[in-house]
Amino acid sequence: MAPNLSSLLKQSSLEDHELVLQSAEATLSRDANDLQGQHAKVVALLKLDRYQDALKVFDQGSATLKSQARLEWAYTLYKNGRLEEAEQIASEEQTKRSLKHVLAQTTYRAERFEQSADIYDALAKQRSSDEGSDLRINSSATDAQLGWIGKGHLVRRTKLDREDMEQFETAFNAACGYVSRGDFKQAEFLLSRARALCEAADELDEEEKHNELLPIITQQLYVASRLGKTAEAQKLARGLDVSAMSDKIMKNIAQTNVSAVSLDNENPYLVQRHVQATQPQPGHRDQPFKYQSAPLQRNRYALDLQLGKTNGVASTTLAILSKEHDNKASPDLVTAGVFNAAAHAHNLPAKAALKHVLPLLERRPCDVGLILVIVQLYVLIDNIATATSLLETFLSRLEASTNTGNNNARFTPGLIAVLVSLYNAQGRSSSAKSELTKAATYWRNAPQNAQPPTTFLTAAGLALLDHPSPSELELAQSLFKNIHSTSPSNPAAIAGLAASATSTSSIDVSALSNLPPTSKLISGVDAAALETAGVARTPATVASTTAGAKRGAPPADTKSTKKHKKNKLPKDYDPSKQPDPERWLPMRERSYWKPKKGKKGKGGGGGGGMTQGGLTQGGVVGSETENSRPQTPSQVVAAKGGLGGKGKKKGRK
Repeated sequence: MAPNLSSLLKQSSLEDHELVLQSAEATLSRDANDLQGQHAKVVALLKLDRYQDALKVFDQGSATLKSQARLEWAYTLYKNGRLEEAEQIASEEQTKRSLKHVLAQTTYRAERFEQSADIYDALAKQRSSDEGSDLRINSSATDAQLGWIGKGHLVRRTKLDREDMEQFETAFNAACGYVSRGDFKQAEFLLSRARALCEAADELDEEEKHNELLPIITQQLYVASRLGKTAEAQKLARGLDVSAMSDKIMKNIAQTNVSAVSLDNENPYLVQRHVQATQPQPGHRDQPFKYQSAPLQRNRYALDLQLGKTNGVASTTLAILSKEHDNKASPDLVTAGVFNAAAHAHNLPAKAALKHVLPLLERRPCDVGLILVIVQLYVLIDNIATATSLLETFLSRLEASTNTGNNNARFTPGLIAVLVSLYNAQGRSSSAKSELTKAATYWRNAPQNAQPPTTFLTAAGLALLDHPSPSELELAQSLFKNIHSTSPSNPAAIAGLAASATSTSSIDVSALSNLPPTSKLISGVDAAALETAGVARTPATVASTTAGAKRGAPPADTKSTKKHKKNKLPKDYDPSKQPDPERWLPMRERSYWKPKKGKKGKGGGGGGGMTQGGLTQGGVVGSETENSRPQTPSQVVAAKGGLGGKGKKKGRK
């Protein structure tokens, strides 16, 4: 028999949630509208991770229950994937701290990480004594997500603190942040630290340790593969128990990583079966984030192409491309365009694939993914000039289009980066600078919420500082000011501000303190050795100087002696004899020349015979003069056929 609910709730702590659930159900069996019983049942179900059952209690309950248990109601909606409703309820009472936590988690799951970071920042300023660790863990997770979606400049903490190294959760989140920024060596160290801390945690039992280690090992596997440590990645994959994972999203990601590094991945059918077995079903409340869904979808397309399902990939991606989109350079559209082109290429070599892919550009002239594939194919066959010309025409077409989506895609950082790379490969630095200037001018007037990555703005600013005009200097300074406003500690922005400063502009001197001191930069420089060595000259400079140097004038005191050439005379030259007046004419044009007599048919009138000049290619030798033009191959063939016959006819006479 279940104990009385009222007496049970008076206890100082409740750990047996099954017992509380039984008592609540016993109370509700006597009075189905008992608010205390409904509330206790909801809490017990949430503690037991039975979120769908808790949602049924709220759906069957009254409005009074939802008002009294607002925190539980918002959390239940959040755990069941009804994020908009959960956010609305959690936002109604801004003063209640517990609801702020639910609001932060809801915005986090809705991938509005900037808002989630602001909420956690506000909670941290009013931190209570028992929330410090949780806030630090959740805040570091939000920072890692900002890096994954390309907004790392919004991260508030970019440097590690001592507290980050004391808990495996914070060490793991910090490692994910470094992975998002591409610093895999630092991420490898932090993941090893997180794993060691988790294995040494006394507050976790063996089952809990096993569950916490699974995502750490999954991330270690990914980092090892990106660092090129294939053997280590395969070892981690063999020790990863994917079937033991309860989180469906993590299970699918882990299986994908294991299949990618496994030695058995030569069989695409087997790989597809393993990956599909762990894939979350459509409509399930647990779905991967968008930045996770994109590579997973690309993997599915790649597997289908390996299995020969080119028609299926072509039709699926064409359906995506046929819809109207505000931004033609969105990741989904670009991915669809790339794989649609790959499906039409039929896994042929680059030169043969171009014959199948180029006609698609006539039907889809503004397809970003398609033009990227065509450019890549031309680069593979070392035809960079054609690739550049096609991309220039494509961008001009986007710029001239009346479609807003095409105009927005014109200055996409990725497209600009490809074109600048092609220019640099051909040594066209002025064209690269011009393109970056146009892009910087466009993004300078763009709204703040649509700014490109900081790396792109930095590259554009650096290009503008190369022999700048006054207008380019002003544009570069505005770009670096923009970067500095969003990321005050960015050393590239501070250095750019200092380099672009003019006599009419000024910068905050305090910002320069974030730059490395001059003494540190020149600490390893030996000034005396440099002075002794003299001015260095590059090999290119030396070569050009040697090749282009003119012979200098001789010194004034040096007497130059002119050498006279000796007259060259024939060996049998006799001064007493008069030279032949026709000696300047060719032998055959001299009055006393007579051709040698030979066998019949092989004299001067025959075609293709031996002459004193050697073998001929046909034709009448006697009619050739010194100034006559040599025959072309077509003339030679005609001469052989025509004159040979005449020679034979003459011989028969």
